[in-house]
Amino acid sequence: MQTATILLKNTELNINPYEDTTTSSGTPRKKQISSNQSIMMPTKTLLTACAYSAGLTLSSLGATVVSETFEGSTAGSATPPAGWSLITAAGAPTYATSAAGLGSNGAGGSTGLAGQVSSTTFPTGLTDLPGAYLVSSTSFDLNFALTVTFDFQIVQEGTFDDIAFVVGDVANGLSALTGESLGVKFSEAESTGVAHLINDGAGSDARRLDTEGLSGVLDDTWYTVAFNWTPTSGLTGDVSVTLNDFSSDIVSLSATGYTYTSANAELAIGSVNDTVRFDNVSVTGTVAVPEPSSTALLGLGGLALILRRRK
Repeated sequence: MQTATILLKNTELNINPYEDTTTSSGTPRKKQISSNQSIMMPTKTLLTACAYSAGLTLSSLGATVVSETFEGSTAGSATPPAGWSLITAAGAPTYATSAAGLGSNGAGGSTGLAGQVSSTTFPTGLTDLPGAYLVSSTSFDLNFALTVTFDFQIVQEGTFDDIAFVVGDVANGLSALTGESLGVKFSEAESTGVAHLINDGAGSDARRLDTEGLSGVLDDTWYTVAFNWTPTSGLTGDVSVTLNDFSSDIVSLSATGYTYTSANAELAIGSVNDTVRFDNVSVTGTVAVPEPSSTALLGLGGLALILRRRK
C-alpha cells in the first residue's frame, strides 16, 4: 500500500498525543509525540478526507452502474422513475409505466413492468432521433469505457414504428452539432426494416456511420441491445452495437475512430414514431465528476491549511 506523509499538529485533529512504549525493563509508559512529528497515513485515507471535504465520494472515480427495471413504479403512472426524466423534442410525447405483465423477463418473454414512451414525429431535420425520450440524470465520462444494455419492444400501432436511443450530451436537449452524440434507430415495417448507427441523427447519409437491414423484427416482441464505447485516445474511440433476439445477434453496427466533442454522456431512449417499451436498462461506466463548487473549494482549502507543515 502506498502511503503519504502528513505533517500536522496533534491537537488540530484531536488525535492521542501519546504513543504506547515500554522501558528497557519492559515497564509500559507513555511517550509524547512531537507536535510536528510525521504521521504516516494511507493514501486512500487522505483521498477520502479530501473527497468528503469537497463534497465528493471516491465511488465517482470508479465504475458505476445505473440500473432500471421499473419494478418500483406504479402501473400506468405518468411519472418517470427517480433519476430519469421525459424530454420533449417534437410531436406530442408522453411517458407511462406499462400495465402489469408487459415488461421484459430478460429472456424474450413478458412479465412485470416496463417504461413506455410515445411520440408522433421526430425533431425537425433529425429524422433518426426520437421526438420524445427518457433520459438518465447520471452523466458519464467518455474518456472511459461505457457499456449500455437494455431490452425493447415496438408496440404495434398500424404504422411504421421506430425506436431510437442516444448516448451523448443530450441532458439539455438534442443537438445538431457534429460529435455531441451517437445514436441508433431501429425502424421496422412489419417484418422488414433498417438499423442506423448515426452521428447526431440528421437525415443525411453523411451522418449515418453504419447501416444494416433488419429481417424478422416484429411488433410486440422483446429484443435486447448492447452498446459499447471503447476510447482509444481521449474522446476518440470505437463503438459497436448489437441487436439480439435472445438467441443470436441479428444486427451488428460499428464505427472506428469516432470523436465525441463533449466528454459528458447520458443515455436517452425514446420513440421516433408511435410507442416503444423498454426494460432492464443498465449503464456501466465512470461518472463524470462535476466542477467543484465554491463550498467544495473552501473545504479543500481548509483541509490544506490543516495539513500544511507548521514552521
